[in-house]
Amino acid sequence: GLSVPDDISIVGFDDSTFATATEVKLTTIRHPKAEMGIKAAEMLVRMIEQNDEIQDIIYQPELIVRESTKKI
Repeated sequence: GLSVPDDISIVGFDDSTFATATEVKLTTIRHPKAEMGIKAAEMLVRMIEQNDEIQDIIYQPELIVRESTKKI
């Protein structure tokens, strides 16, 4: 019996195509999936070929506000 976003707000993660495939479009967090995959593969190759250590990479997520949340 709850209404989105009037009674409850919902936020997802990944910004998949399903986020916009429903009646209420889902507010979500977007991250650079393709870039993360490319970097992971490059790091893996360097680790194997050059015995390099793993380095941390921090990505800035992006909030995509849609219809499943409202300001309070």
